[in-house]
Amino acid sequence: MGYDGYIFSLRPDMMYIIKTNRKTQRGKGTRAQNKGTKKGHASPSMPVYTFCEMEVGIMKVAEIVVKILENEGITAAFGIPGAGINPVYKYLGTSKKIRHFTVRHEEAAVHAADGFFRASGKMAMAICTSGPGATNFVTGIYTANIDSIPLLAITGQNVTSLLGKDAFQCVDIAEICKPIAKATWCVTNPADVPKVMREAFRTAKAGKPGPVVIDLPLDVQLVDIEYDEAKDAPLPIPEVKPDLGLIKKALDLLNEAKNPV
Repeated sequence: MGYDGYIFSLRPDMMYIIKTNRKTQRGKGTRAQNKGTKKGHASPSMPVYTFCEMEVGIMKVAEIVVKILENEGITAAFGIPGAGINPVYKYLGTSKKIRHFTVRHEEAAVHAADGFFRASGKMAMAICTSGPGATNFVTGIYTANIDSIPLLAITGQNVTSLLGKDAFQCVDIAEICKPIAKATWCVTNPADVPKVMREAFRTAKAGKPGPVVIDLPLDVQLVDIEYDEAKDAPLPIPEVKPDLGLIKKALDLLNEAKNPV
């Protein structure tokens, strides 16, 4: 080996590197160097190889979704499983940090996530499958938006190749919820899922809080992507400071009012 390091892979989710203590020439060395070396033992003049292991972090998008939920502090999820969201449910079922509550109707899942925040001050998640499951979220999302309640709503979706083709249970829930949610996303690029998840949490909490919706096509959930869990972290929430000038104006209006309510 003509270099002091060589990287190779034995598994799709791992990377291995062999390092030497010095640069070497091709071959096994000179006859003088090898003289006196017992079979099975390395000569002192020969390079010493070190075996190291480095994780690349190849995961399914569905698993990454659950890991980010855990990292963002989600401990309660309310929903109903279904074919369009079952990949996420597979990993949600193995989570030791998130407790799932199955509801009788998808609308109740959003109201429950809403109520969880009102009672505890902590965000919760509502989750359901595509089509009529997703559209049942609408009233709950509207309620949370009007009352400034932050929550995350995740919906399953048909495969990306069928989007916009009036396929079975292929409802554009992201567009439907745009007027009544703080923000919505339909993620068609698997690599975008981690950053969309992080931005969704920041959006829900920042400024005037509110509900956010992430629509995940079935094929996107099943894709394997590189994910460095150690480097991914919640985004900072910008601090909103009161405008003292506006507060003074409001006080002046109240003081000057003849019939204040």
